[in-house]
Amino acid sequence: MSDPKLTRKPAPPITPNQPLARPPLSETTGVSTVVSDDEIRHHAYQLYKSRGGCNDHAVEDWLAAEAHLKARKNRANKTIAR
Repeated sequence: MSDPKLTRKPAPPITPNQPLARPPLSETTGVSTVVSDDEIRHHAYQLYKSRGGCNDHAVEDWLAAEAHLKARKNRANKTIAR
């Protein structure tokens, strides 16, 4: 017979749509500072199109889009905090 203090209940299964972790929040506003991959992808595509569809800059487009969206979100969070 096993000791009831030492037995554990199994953890509930994680469903596919269940988030694993909460996104980081701004310390001042409590608003999420995370930019989704879909937002970055869309903005990077806009940069690609604005250059006439040149395929040589995919990584640069992604990084520029990510930096731009994060900066814009941070500015918006600072505006909310005021």
